[in-house]
Amino acid sequence: MAGSCESFVDSVLEDRHTAVLNRYLQMLDNADDEKVEIPKSELPALPCEFEEHYPANGMQRDGAEASYRDQRKTDSVHIIEYPDHWTVHIDDHNPKHNDQKIPHLVNDAPGALLLAAVVIGVFLHHNT
Repeated sequence: MAGSCESFVDSVLEDRHTAVLNRYLQMLDNADDEKVEIPKSELPALPCEFEEHYPANGMQRDGAEASYRDQRKTDSVHIIEYPDHWTVHIDDHNPKHNDQKIPHLVNDAPGALLLAAVVIGVFLHHNT
């Protein structure tokens, strides 16, 4: 659930949520970890800069509730919501931007690209 930024209280909470998220993002910068997990007890809502990413929601098969992305074209923060925590990782390319969809598949989600290639291959094989 992305945060709201409409009142002074919301603004204060937004600052707190951003600070918590930035602390965890530094762990990604300073280590070889591909993702970090943030308990919802520490980060109950996301900063309002994050928007739900609907195509990714349909691809979640591991109990995830939703997927969120920031607005950056590259070095984009991708957050996946679970009932009691968030997982956070950095994508080289943000697929919300049309010119970043293919680079995202190649660099950030090669498994999805491989699956798409197999599905297309099977489809073509059965229809020839």
